[in-house]
Amino acid sequence: MGAQIVKKLALTIVTLLIATGSLRAQADGEKQVRDFFSAHCTECHDAETKKKGLRLDNIVATFSDRTVRDRWAQIHDRIRLGEMPPKAHPQPKPDEVKPILAWIAAPGSTAWNTRIQCATSWGSTWS
Repeated sequence: MGAQIVKKLALTIVTLLIATGSLRAQADGEKQVRDFFSAHCTECHDAETKKKGLRLDNIVATFSDRTVRDRWAQIHDRIRLGEMPPKAHPQPKPDEVKPILAWIAAPGSTAWNTRIQCATSWGSTWS
């Protein structure tokens, strides 16, 4: 009986450590995305300007809401296709874009990845 308790405790500890590492990676990725937005996007998509009604200075990084997921999919598509930032503005380097796109797609569920692929395949527009 004691060995089972030790195994369960060890498994719980390992699970918590993995979750903590995952949360830290998520937070680091979100900071990198916010820094990217500050450098390349918020000149046109902040509280004052809101081009196309889009604000990137305060977009939530919670993907449980479909509307928010759809918005992130649109952001992903625009960046991936090179539509944003517009050609008239300084362009980020490809090695700067790659982790941003990876983070946006990272919620990782099949449904999320399918949504990204569908939005990319079918095209999407800003609402």
